[in-house]
Amino acid sequence: MGRVVMYRRIWQGTLLLVGLLCLFAGCGYGAGGRETTLAALQTKTLALTVYWRRASSSDPTRMGQASLALGFADVGKWEGDACPIVHASATFGGVVLNERREGGVTHCAINDDPACGQQCGNVEWLGDVTTLLQSLPATVDVVVRERSGEAVVTVRNPAPMATVQVLDLVEGQQVHNGDSFHVQLQPQPPATLEDVQAGFYVTLIEGVGELSLPASPDLAAGIGVWRVDVLPQQLPAGAVTILFSFGTSNMQFDSCPSDFTCSGISGVDFGEFALQYVP
Repeated sequence: MGRVVMYRRIWQGTLLLVGLLCLFAGCGYGAGGRETTLAALQTKTLALTVYWRRASSSDPTRMGQASLALGFADVGKWEGDACPIVHASATFGGVVLNERREGGVTHCAINDDPACGQQCGNVEWLGDVTTLLQSLPATVDVVVRERSGEAVVTVRNPAPMATVQVLDLVEGQQVHNGDSFHVQLQPQPPATLEDVQAGFYVTLIEGVGELSLPASPDLAAGIGVWRVDVLPQQLPAGAVTILFSFGTSNMQFDSCPSDFTCSGISGVDFGEFALQYVP
Protein backbone atom coordinates (compact mmCIF):
# COMPACT_ATOMS: atom_id res chain seq x y z
CA MET A 1 0.00 0.00 0.00
CA GLY A 2 2.76 2.44 0.95
CA ARG A 3 4.62 1.97 -2.32
CA VAL A 4 1.47 2.44 -4.40
CA VAL A 5 0.51 5.62 -2.62
CA MET A 6 4.06 6.94 -2.92
CA TYR A 7 4.42 6.42 -6.67
CA ARG A 8 0.97 7.56 -7.75
CA ARG A 9 0.63 10.51 -5.39
CA ILE A 10 4.10 11.86 -6.17
CA TRP A 11 3.22 11.70 -9.88
CA GLN A 12 -0.19 13.32 -9.46
CA GLY A 13 0.96 16.00 -7.03
CA THR A 14 4.32 17.16 -8.41
CA LEU A 15 2.99 19.96 -10.59
CA LEU A 16 0.46 21.02 -7.94
CA LEU A 17 3.20 21.20 -5.32
CA VAL A 18 5.39 23.33 -7.57
CA GLY A 19 2.46 25.64 -8.19
CA LEU A 20 1.70 26.01 -4.49
CA LEU A 21 5.32 26.76 -3.69
CA CYS A 22 5.30 29.47 -6.34
CA LEU A 23 2.03 30.86 -4.99
CA PHE A 24 3.11 31.12 -1.35
CA ALA A 25 6.81 31.74 -1.66
CA GLY A 26 7.24 33.16 -5.13
CA CYS A 27 9.11 31.40 -7.91
CA GLY A 28 12.78 32.21 -8.24
CA TYR A 29 15.66 31.64 -5.91
CA GLY A 30 16.53 32.32 -2.33
CA ALA A 31 17.87 35.74 -1.44
CA GLY A 32 21.56 35.46 -0.88
CA GLY A 33 24.06 32.67 -1.21
CA ARG A 34 27.52 32.06 -2.53
CA GLU A 35 28.36 31.15 -6.10
CA THR A 36 29.74 27.60 -6.08
CA THR A 37 30.98 25.20 -8.75
CA LEU A 38 30.17 21.51 -9.04
CA ALA A 39 33.79 20.65 -8.31
CA ALA A 40 33.72 22.59 -5.04
CA LEU A 41 30.68 20.81 -3.62
CA GLN A 42 31.21 18.06 -1.07
CA THR A 43 29.28 14.77 -0.58
CA LYS A 44 27.42 15.18 -3.88
CA THR A 45 24.31 13.18 -4.78
CA LEU A 46 22.12 12.96 -7.86
CA ALA A 47 18.56 11.72 -7.35
CA LEU A 48 16.53 10.98 -10.48
CA THR A 49 12.78 10.36 -10.68
CA VAL A 50 11.10 9.16 -13.89
CA TYR A 51 7.37 8.57 -14.45
CA TRP A 52 5.62 7.20 -17.54
CA ARG A 53 1.87 7.45 -16.98
CA ARG A 54 -1.50 7.93 -18.61
CA ALA A 55 -2.48 11.58 -18.61
CA SER A 56 -5.64 10.73 -16.64
CA SER A 57 -8.14 7.93 -16.13
CA SER A 58 -10.14 9.29 -19.07
CA ASP A 59 -7.19 10.12 -21.33
CA PRO A 60 -5.02 7.22 -22.58
CA THR A 61 -2.31 9.58 -23.84
CA ARG A 62 0.93 8.84 -22.03
CA MET A 63 2.99 11.50 -20.34
CA GLY A 64 6.60 11.22 -19.27
CA GLN A 65 8.23 13.31 -16.58
CA ALA A 66 11.76 13.41 -15.24
CA SER A 67 12.98 15.32 -12.21
CA LEU A 68 16.54 15.61 -10.96
CA ALA A 69 17.90 16.85 -7.65
CA LEU A 70 21.53 17.67 -6.99
CA GLY A 71 22.29 17.38 -3.30
CA PHE A 72 25.46 18.12 -1.35
CA ALA A 73 26.79 18.35 2.18
CA ASP A 74 25.36 21.83 2.85
CA VAL A 75 21.74 20.87 2.11
CA GLY A 76 19.62 21.31 5.24
CA LYS A 77 22.24 23.29 7.12
CA TRP A 78 21.39 26.68 8.58
CA GLU A 79 23.77 28.82 6.58
CA GLY A 80 21.49 31.51 5.12
CA ASP A 81 23.50 33.87 2.91
CA ALA A 82 26.37 31.37 2.85
CA CYS A 83 24.27 28.66 1.15
CA PRO A 84 25.82 27.42 -2.12
CA ILE A 85 24.24 28.49 -5.41
CA VAL A 86 25.08 26.46 -8.51
CA HIS A 87 24.29 27.80 -11.99
CA ALA A 88 23.97 24.57 -13.97
CA SER A 89 21.89 23.03 -16.74
CA ALA A 90 20.56 19.47 -16.86
CA THR A 91 19.44 17.19 -19.66
CA PHE A 92 17.78 13.76 -19.73
CA GLY A 93 18.66 11.89 -22.91
CA GLY A 94 19.30 15.22 -24.59
CA VAL A 95 15.98 16.69 -23.45
CA VAL A 96 16.50 19.91 -21.53
CA LEU A 97 15.07 19.90 -18.01
CA ASN A 98 13.76 23.18 -16.62
CA GLU A 99 15.56 24.53 -13.60
CA ARG A 100 13.35 24.82 -10.50
CA ARG A 101 15.99 25.76 -7.94
CA GLU A 102 19.64 26.66 -8.14
CA GLY A 103 20.36 26.11 -4.49
CA GLY A 104 20.66 29.01 -2.09
CA VAL A 105 18.35 29.22 0.89
CA THR A 106 15.11 27.24 1.02
CA HIS A 107 11.73 28.63 0.08
CA CYS A 108 8.89 28.36 2.58
CA ALA A 109 5.17 27.93 2.10
CA ILE A 110 4.53 29.17 5.65
CA ASN A 111 5.95 32.60 6.30
CA ASP A 112 6.51 32.06 10.02
CA ASP A 113 8.51 28.88 9.48
CA PRO A 114 11.70 29.49 11.50
CA ALA A 115 13.73 27.74 8.80
CA CYS A 116 12.51 30.09 6.06
CA GLY A 117 15.42 31.72 4.33
CA GLN A 118 17.94 29.98 6.58
CA GLN A 119 18.38 26.36 5.52
CA CYS A 120 20.31 25.47 2.37
CA GLY A 121 18.42 23.83 -0.46
CA ASN A 122 19.52 21.52 -3.23
CA VAL A 123 19.47 22.19 -6.98
CA GLU A 124 16.44 20.86 -8.88
CA TRP A 125 15.25 20.39 -12.45
CA LEU A 126 11.97 19.10 -13.92
CA GLY A 127 10.95 18.35 -17.50
CA ASP A 128 8.58 16.66 -19.92
CA VAL A 129 10.33 13.64 -21.47
CA THR A 130 7.30 12.07 -23.19
CA THR A 131 8.90 12.08 -26.64
CA LEU A 132 12.02 10.31 -25.39
CA LEU A 133 10.17 7.62 -23.43
CA GLN A 134 8.00 6.80 -26.45
CA SER A 135 11.11 5.17 -27.96
CA LEU A 136 11.76 3.09 -24.81
CA PRO A 137 15.53 3.72 -24.66
CA ALA A 138 17.72 1.00 -23.15
CA THR A 139 20.01 3.59 -21.56
CA VAL A 140 19.80 7.32 -21.02
CA ASP A 141 22.54 9.80 -20.22
CA VAL A 142 21.70 12.38 -17.59
CA VAL A 143 24.05 15.37 -17.79
CA VAL A 144 24.54 18.22 -15.33
CA ARG A 145 26.77 20.92 -16.81
CA GLU A 146 28.18 24.23 -15.60
CA ARG A 147 31.24 26.36 -16.20
CA SER A 148 33.67 24.23 -14.20
CA GLY A 149 32.70 20.97 -15.87
CA GLU A 150 29.95 18.38 -16.08
CA ALA A 151 28.69 15.21 -14.45
CA VAL A 152 27.37 12.44 -16.69
CA VAL A 153 25.24 9.60 -15.33
CA THR A 154 23.97 6.67 -17.41
CA VAL A 155 20.74 5.04 -16.26
CA ARG A 156 19.49 1.70 -17.62
CA ASN A 157 15.82 1.13 -18.54
CA PRO A 158 14.55 4.26 -16.80
CA ALA A 159 10.92 3.36 -17.60
CA PRO A 160 10.59 -0.36 -18.48
CA MET A 161 7.30 -1.02 -20.28
CA ALA A 162 5.14 -4.14 -20.62
CA THR A 163 1.66 -5.19 -21.67
CA VAL A 164 -0.52 -7.16 -19.27
CA GLN A 165 -2.99 -9.78 -20.48
CA VAL A 166 -5.74 -10.81 -18.07
CA LEU A 167 -6.18 -14.56 -18.56
CA ASP A 168 -9.22 -15.52 -16.47
CA LEU A 169 -11.61 -12.59 -16.83
CA VAL A 170 -13.27 -10.35 -19.37
CA GLU A 171 -13.75 -6.63 -18.79
CA GLY A 172 -16.85 -5.79 -16.80
CA GLN A 173 -17.06 -9.25 -15.23
CA GLN A 174 -18.04 -9.63 -11.60
CA VAL A 175 -15.43 -10.54 -9.01
CA HIS A 176 -15.96 -11.29 -5.35
CA ASN A 177 -13.92 -10.74 -2.24
CA GLY A 178 -11.58 -13.73 -2.03
CA ASP A 179 -11.44 -14.39 -5.78
CA SER A 180 -8.16 -14.62 -7.67
CA PHE A 181 -7.21 -14.31 -11.31
CA HIS A 182 -4.08 -14.60 -13.47
CA VAL A 183 -2.29 -12.11 -15.68
CA GLN A 184 0.62 -12.55 -18.06
CA LEU A 185 3.37 -9.96 -18.38
CA GLN A 186 4.81 -9.34 -21.83
CA PRO A 187 7.79 -6.95 -21.66
CA GLN A 188 8.43 -4.52 -24.48
CA PRO A 189 12.11 -4.47 -25.55
CA PRO A 190 14.59 -3.37 -24.41
CA ALA A 191 12.98 -4.27 -21.07
CA THR A 192 13.19 -7.92 -20.06
CA LEU A 193 10.76 -10.02 -18.04
CA GLU A 194 13.16 -9.80 -15.10
CA ASP A 195 13.12 -6.00 -15.37
CA VAL A 196 9.36 -5.63 -15.22
CA GLN A 197 8.76 -8.37 -12.66
CA ALA A 198 11.21 -6.71 -10.28
CA GLY A 199 8.75 -3.88 -9.64
CA PHE A 200 5.34 -5.17 -10.77
CA TYR A 201 2.37 -4.38 -8.55
CA VAL A 202 -1.42 -4.27 -8.83
CA THR A 203 -3.82 -1.67 -7.48
CA LEU A 204 -7.60 -1.69 -7.13
CA ILE A 205 -9.18 1.75 -7.58
CA GLU A 206 -12.68 2.49 -6.33
CA GLY A 207 -13.72 6.11 -6.62
CA VAL A 208 -10.85 8.08 -5.12
CA GLY A 209 -9.65 5.17 -2.98
CA GLU A 210 -6.78 2.81 -3.78
CA LEU A 211 -5.98 -0.63 -2.43
CA SER A 212 -2.89 -2.71 -3.14
CA LEU A 213 -3.81 -6.25 -4.21
CA PRO A 214 -1.55 -9.21 -3.36
CA ALA A 215 0.24 -10.42 -6.50
CA SER A 216 2.94 -13.04 -6.98
CA PRO A 217 4.46 -15.12 -9.78
CA ASP A 218 2.67 -18.42 -10.46
CA LEU A 219 5.46 -20.50 -11.99
CA ALA A 220 3.20 -23.53 -12.43
CA ALA A 221 0.89 -21.49 -14.68
CA GLY A 222 3.58 -20.35 -17.13
CA ILE A 223 6.39 -17.89 -17.80
CA GLY A 224 5.53 -14.38 -16.77
CA VAL A 225 2.19 -15.43 -15.24
CA TRP A 226 1.18 -13.82 -11.94
CA ARG A 227 -1.68 -14.59 -9.60
CA VAL A 228 -3.64 -11.63 -8.27
CA ASP A 229 -5.87 -12.00 -5.20
CA VAL A 230 -8.94 -9.82 -4.78
CA LEU A 231 -8.82 -9.16 -1.06
CA PRO A 232 -10.12 -5.64 -0.40
CA GLN A 233 -11.69 -4.79 2.93
CA GLN A 234 -14.94 -2.91 3.58
CA LEU A 235 -15.35 -2.07 -0.10
CA PRO A 236 -18.86 -1.35 -1.42
CA ALA A 237 -20.29 -3.15 -4.43
CA GLY A 238 -19.81 -1.40 -7.75
CA ALA A 239 -17.45 -0.63 -10.58
CA VAL A 240 -13.72 -0.86 -9.87
CA THR A 241 -10.57 -0.46 -11.93
CA ILE A 242 -7.56 -2.74 -11.68
CA LEU A 243 -4.35 -0.86 -12.44
CA PHE A 244 -1.19 -2.76 -13.41
CA SER A 245 1.99 -0.84 -12.72
CA PHE A 246 5.75 -0.92 -12.27
CA GLY A 247 7.62 0.92 -9.56
CA THR A 248 11.11 0.78 -8.15
CA SER A 249 13.28 2.87 -5.87
CA ASN A 250 16.34 0.95 -7.02
CA MET A 251 17.00 2.38 -10.47
CA GLN A 252 19.95 0.76 -12.22
CA PHE A 253 22.90 2.98 -13.17
CA ASP A 254 25.53 1.86 -15.67
CA SER A 255 27.76 4.72 -14.59
CA CYS A 256 27.92 7.36 -11.89
CA PRO A 257 30.83 9.80 -11.39
CA SER A 258 33.24 8.65 -8.70
CA ASP A 259 32.61 11.77 -6.60
CA PHE A 260 28.80 11.37 -6.68
CA THR A 261 26.24 8.98 -5.22
CA CYS A 262 23.41 8.21 -7.66
CA SER A 263 19.90 7.00 -6.89
CA GLY A 264 16.61 6.85 -8.72
CA ILE A 265 12.88 6.09 -8.64
CA SER A 266 10.74 5.11 -11.60
CA GLY A 267 7.04 4.47 -12.02
CA VAL A 268 5.18 3.16 -15.07
CA ASP A 269 1.52 2.39 -15.66
CA PHE A 270 1.14 -0.76 -17.78
CA GLY A 271 -2.63 -0.62 -18.23
CA GLU A 272 -6.08 -0.81 -16.65
CA PHE A 273 -8.90 -3.37 -16.49
CA ALA A 274 -12.50 -2.64 -15.48
CA LEU A 275 -14.45 -5.04 -13.23
CA GLN A 276 -17.60 -5.15 -11.11
CA TYR A 277 -16.90 -5.85 -7.48
CA VAL A 278 -19.34 -7.84 -5.35
CA PRO A 279 -18.55 -8.19 -1.63
